[in-house]
Amino acid sequence: MFLKSFQEKFKDKIDQKIQKIMDDGINEAYFEELKEILEYLKSFVLRPGKRIRPLLVILGYYGYSDKNLEEDVILTVAAGIEIMHAFLLIHDDIMDRALERRGAPAMHILLQKRFENLVNNDRIGEDLAIVLGDIAMFYVIKSLASLDIPDKNIFMKRFSDCYIKTAYGQILDSLYTLRNNISEKDVGIFEQIAKYKTAYYTFFYPLVIGLILSGKYTEEEEKKLEKAIIPAGIAFQIRDDIISSFDENSGKSSDTDFLEGKFTSLIELAIKKVDRSFFEILSKPQKSYEDVTLLKEKIIYSGAIQKAKEVISYLCGVSLENLKYINMKHEYREILEELVSAIQR
Repeated sequence: MFLKSFQEKFKDKIDQKIQKIMDDGINEAYFEELKEILEYLKSFVLRPGKRIRPLLVILGYYGYSDKNLEEDVILTVAAGIEIMHAFLLIHDDIMDRALERRGAPAMHILLQKRFENLVNNDRIGEDLAIVLGDIAMFYVIKSLASLDIPDKNIFMKRFSDCYIKTAYGQILDSLYTLRNNISEKDVGIFEQIAKYKTAYYTFFYPLVIGLILSGKYTEEEEKKLEKAIIPAGIAFQIRDDIISSFDENSGKSSDTDFLEGKFTSLIELAIKKVDRSFFEILSKPQKSYEDVTLLKEKIIYSGAIQKAKEVISYLCGVSLENLKYINMKHEYREILEELVSAIQR
């Protein structure tokens, strides 16, 4: 209830600020064809989504602050975090050879269709999408540079740490996608991927950035937040693995992780229960319907899904216990507790 009302209060304001940042960039474009391409980028960033990262920035700020900054400053930072998310999604979709994002064609697919008849380059969509992702990132840096915010050096360090850690997680994810010879020695890799690609990026650093903006930053409070929210972030990724692999109503193809050969939590939890043929199939670049069906059957038979649900419950319990010790105002801590509890459902 608190989470929904908080989201409703700020979501439209975040989108309006995103539009302002993107429009400022488009207005500076030097020729019409460039403006058209940048409009694709703006539309991509503004596609419907939960806006969880910018909302957590705002939550972190109001949870700790005495409202020392103008709302426009907070919204600029929050919108920037969402634009950075779009930058990473554009590049991620190219790496994953994804066709869709948020219910519409991926950026590189859109641009390929738009320009394939004008340019003799069968990768023009990917080429343009990579550059557009970079442009999105620098729009954000430019918008942040003009802000007068507390502890700006710490802010920029933590802002950078967020995306460095995310990149580390992406490297691990790539190295363990379609990997040969996966075995029990690889137990623990999933936790590292989930921690860097999801827990730090989606939950922890947005809250820390909000804490810094509040002017109440201390290393001690940052460590308390880390203990409180990282377990929930890992649980969130495990839950996503279950939904994306077995829930036909999730909005994501239930075959995607298997087809891509991803090293998900379900794969790690099944390692001791499946034979070598499972990993031989998982590492195949091209898989048949029968291959995917067999992988799913083996995951179900291994008991990995039930074990994953137990791990989610345990991790969320750790987070809820540790949230008691952060110094956030009670009403905002309740929103975080509601968010963590929702992961268990």
